[in-house]
Amino acid sequence: MEGKTPQRAVDMFWKSFHTKAPGKAITVIPNRKCGKSKKASTPAPTPTQSAEASYEAAAANCRAKVAKIVQDCRRVNLKYRDPHFNIEFDLKFSQRDCLESLDNAATEPKTDEESNDENEDDDEAQSGPPGHQFCPRSAKRVTEIFTRPQFYIKGPTADDVKQGRDGDCWLMAALCALSFKKGLIEKLCVAHDQDIGVYGFVFYRDGEWISEIIDDFLYLTKADYDDFQMDRLTFDELEYRNPQEAYKRMFQTNSNSLYFAKCGHPQETWLPLLEKCYAKAHGDYAAIEGGWTGEGIEDLTGGVASYIFATDILDKAGPTWSLWLFSGANMA
Repeated sequence: MEGKTPQRAVDMFWKSFHTKAPGKAITVIPNRKCGKSKKASTPAPTPTQSAEASYEAAAANCRAKVAKIVQDCRRVNLKYRDPHFNIEFDLKFSQRDCLESLDNAATEPKTDEESNDENEDDDEAQSGPPGHQFCPRSAKRVTEIFTRPQFYIKGPTADDVKQGRDGDCWLMAALCALSFKKGLIEKLCVAHDQDIGVYGFVFYRDGEWISEIIDDFLYLTKADYDDFQMDRLTFDELEYRNPQEAYKRMFQTNSNSLYFAKCGHPQETWLPLLEKCYAKAHGDYAAIEGGWTGEGIEDLTGGVASYIFATDILDKAGPTWSLWLFSGANMA
């Protein structure tokens, strides 16, 4: 700007910021050919699948994963251990990620006396985040717990459903309701191998069917014989020929030994395994504590629940209402 007056220099500077054509800027980022070509090459969003197609895809994926696990385990002569939901190691190392991973503040494990009193009605014991009161004492495989384990015995029924120490009565109620329609619960467990210890389930979540795989470890109410606790002393004092075997038979055998949900038949296993897989799909056992039965039915069927208030029924003597009352009486 040499040879120009100060005013001329200022005018020349501002001249580049003025335009003689009237208008208004509507974009800040300049148009680029590469951006247009990238946008044109982006594939269109995949159309939403129907619920039936989504189920078939999830079931096929689940069967393929179970078959691959079975093949790999047989090749190396090992049972399956779930690396993402290993409840045995999680319990032994007091991590509690499978019990209450979202609220697992470090706490001292409960003593045997506290564990025996956990079912008492104590306001102080009930306070705290969901799952803080869970206190299983051991975890074993299905083949170690049950003497003659069977996934189904005469099919899944409402009589099989026994709630455990998790507050998932809403899920148990949903399973009871589904048991009255033959084939619904069977569609949830699409593949399993009891010898390998792998089970594959499908659930409806976030608008689509998903598959989930678990191993066969289940939580028990009593600790192992080798872990020092008062119950072992009782058996030692009675001088059993084999106190360890007697202890296991009394406290760690069949359905009554399970900490969470169990089947009514002492040898049936479908319910505790389904509950475990459902808990894994939602993060941990505490995540399924508290809910609505309608939500459980939606997750297990892919349908949409409708709620009807009894006070809104026009004709309570009608055939439809009478049928609902009859079904509810059978489920109770």
